[in-house]
Amino acid sequence: MCRCSPPDGRVDISHNIELVHIIGINELNQNMQVLVYIVQQWTDTTLSWKAEEYRGIKSTWLPENSIWVPDIIVFNTLENKMLLDAVRSPIKVSFTGEVTYAYPAIYTVLCQIGIANFPFDDQVCKIRFASWAYDEDKILLNATHKPLLKNYAPNEEWALQDVDMARKEYEHEETVVSEIIYYIKIARKPFHYLISLVAPSYIICVLSIAGLFARFSTRHERQERFTLGVTAILSMAVLSLVVTEKVPHSSESVPLLIIYMHFIIIMVTIATILTSTVMRVHAKVIGQTRLV
Repeated sequence: MCRCSPPDGRVDISHNIELVHIIGINELNQNMQVLVYIVQQWTDTTLSWKAEEYRGIKSTWLPENSIWVPDIIVFNTLENKMLLDAVRSPIKVSFTGEVTYAYPAIYTVLCQIGIANFPFDDQVCKIRFASWAYDEDKILLNATHKPLLKNYAPNEEWALQDVDMARKEYEHEETVVSEIIYYIKIARKPFHYLISLVAPSYIICVLSIAGLFARFSTRHERQERFTLGVTAILSMAVLSLVVTEKVPHSSESVPLLIIYMHFIIIMVTIATILTSTVMRVHAKVIGQTRLV
């Protein structure tokens, strides 16, 4: 038999999480997927008993569907996966009526990605927990400590900077509900982009300009230097496309890496145009000298 009614009066719920792993950040879809371990504790006096009347038993475990469980959800979630749905998920109940509900879960939450400093950007993603149906007069969420990180497994692309929490109020369908927000601050590890994009584009730019203005290539017979400039511009355009496919398609700001790529393209373009002008002038001077 399921006890689907909540305890009388206001229920104070201690809500804490442990961040286990940041699975990934999707910049294009602007979301974050995380693996967390959640612990909820509250007191239900209807589940209390006298330990001396039951051979000193002070705690037991009951199936999730046999007692009342608060409807705490993640308000900004796009998708969630409860890892214990396929197995029995018992809930610990103490003889004092204290209930402990612990479970792991994978959440995909909305996270607005700022791209102005890409790939040296920092992001702050939120996980918002609140009750769906009960207002704060019935359910009050509290967090006794900041999210734990003792079992955290680092992400290869993102470095965890800080994890914080705050308790706020959220108005939902004309009902003010108690809400806990966990803030996950992360910083991108730029080494991959420095090696695969910044360094090659810089080398192409330097070699192209050096080849365009080298002394051995000032003769009008050496037309390959103009071809070198065009090839360098095309190479930079291809690298720029790789960057644009990675970052969100936003019209509010331009990523720092895109600005850098465009700056190099402009430099090589100007060098190519100047080289073409020098070739033309040099050819005319050589022609007039031969006539004289």
